[in-house]
Amino acid sequence: MKNTLYRRAAFGFAGAILAILLALQALSGIATRANPEIAVSLNGLNGLAREQLAALRFRDAATSTQQIPQAAASSVDIAIAAYRSDPLVPKALMIAALSASDEATKARIVATANQLNRRDLSLQGLVMEQRLANNDYAGVVDTLDQILRVHPEYSPEFFPLLEEALVEPGTKEVFEDLIDGSSGWHEDFLAGAVRNEAARIALAAIRPAITVTDPLFDRRLIAGLAEQGELGRAQSLYTFLQSDNPAGEEGDAALLAWQGQYPPFDWQFASRREIRAQESLSGDTLELFVRPGQGGVVARRYIGAMQEGVRLVTRLKASRTVLLGRVRLEVFCPGTADALASLALINGSNALDVPPAPDGCEAWRLQVYARSFRDEPTLRADLDPLKLVMLPASSPAATEQPGALQDAPPKATSPL
Repeated sequence: MKNTLYRRAAFGFAGAILAILLALQALSGIATRANPEIAVSLNGLNGLAREQLAALRFRDAATSTQQIPQAAASSVDIAIAAYRSDPLVPKALMIAALSASDEATKARIVATANQLNRRDLSLQGLVMEQRLANNDYAGVVDTLDQILRVHPEYSPEFFPLLEEALVEPGTKEVFEDLIDGSSGWHEDFLAGAVRNEAARIALAAIRPAITVTDPLFDRRLIAGLAEQGELGRAQSLYTFLQSDNPAGEEGDAALLAWQGQYPPFDWQFASRREIRAQESLSGDTLELFVRPGQGGVVARRYIGAMQEGVRLVTRLKASRTVLLGRVRLEVFCPGTADALASLALINGSNALDVPPAPDGCEAWRLQVYARSFRDEPTLRADLDPLKLVMLPASSPAATEQPGALQDAPPKATSPL
């Protein structure tokens, strides 16, 4: 609770200060080609000239944030006169709001101004300040969207605020409705937010409802969630992204093709000069290459843990005889050193029975290990995609809990 309150306080304070600074910055760019004092003297009904005059006097007097109320009060009469001559003068309304003696009056002026003009940066800064004061995070996000659509150059200043809003309770639907790809800042915001550990969890929650065109975003989001231990969320997101492109199925079997679009729930491959694995040009097999004296994990991916026993079926093809133990298929629960199941592959057909996942194991890490000793030739082999077959409940592997490994794997560091 304290952390939430602290974030809200920090968010509100930073937003209020930033809103005022942006208002001042916007005022500094007011056009001064014509002398507003002369224009007012020539035409007392020139609301635009009165607005410029009020804004210039306000800017000259407000040299710091502490002087803003006094500076606004000194120029409010001109601002009000400008509004009476021309109701569509946003900076005059901004000065009137800053000079208001109470928050209720200020809020009324800001609300009126916002109905008249949603593009003026200084006014939108005040609208955002009001909404921050009311803990209206949905309104803050809406205001930021309006600002960034017109002034995308302020993205670096506002994106941290949007990330704070993203993780606040109650803003999920706001972001789901907002991020539809209709504005250029959406993709830039997502690219930055996916690097934030707290924001990733919120992004995973809204991802099914938002529009994303950058394929790297989903890869980074899934990988980031898995890296920070959010395997369940990462798996759910991967399943959603694969809903239109499911794994190949044959009856009760699923084919775990050698694709690597969304690691670690798709395959990751070792890629070094001495040891590597790569999908064949046809995509039908995984090509293994290990020089003498080298070894390690050459392919790895996660899948959701099964509560029933399963069988992993594959075929190893090599031009030379592959000695036992040189290529292994292994299944681990994350964070454990001992394999749930392991099999030394032989040249030809292979099948590894995997028992049901133990309690607390929400995902399985599948990996292919390969090595070649110094006095052996370079290992070259092709491995068919793994076929995952559900075992009947009566099968021993479908009921047994993990025990000793079928074969003890040699120790080796992973090149992945």
